[in-house]
Amino acid sequence: MIMKNCLIESGINRVILCVCVLLCACNGAQETRYVRETLDGVESYLTSRPDSALAVLQAVDTSCLKTRALQARYSLLRVMALDKNYKDIDQPGLLDPAIRYYSRHGFQRADR
Repeated sequence: MIMKNCLIESGINRVILCVCVLLCACNGAQETRYVRETLDGVESYLTSRPDSALAVLQAVDTSCLKTRALQARYSLLRVMALDKNYKDIDQPGLLDPAIRYYSRHGFQRADR
């Protein structure tokens, strides 16, 4: 039981850390790098911890998504996180940036 609580606290601490990094990152010159790293992190635990992934994505300041590649990746990850959490997509067009970008560029690592 104690180990399970430690794992839960560790996951929560990781989410809080990601949110704090995002909030600070948008104020600096390296915001694109921080957003990219955050999206990398979300992608790595989207399947195992979809609730944490959704929380981090909802905390992203979308004004920090400066490139079309980042906008596409964010929108795709957000839709995936909503789906994994059994939530309806309540924003029409949420997936549009991903559709436009990936139809032109394919599914390579778009934000690199």
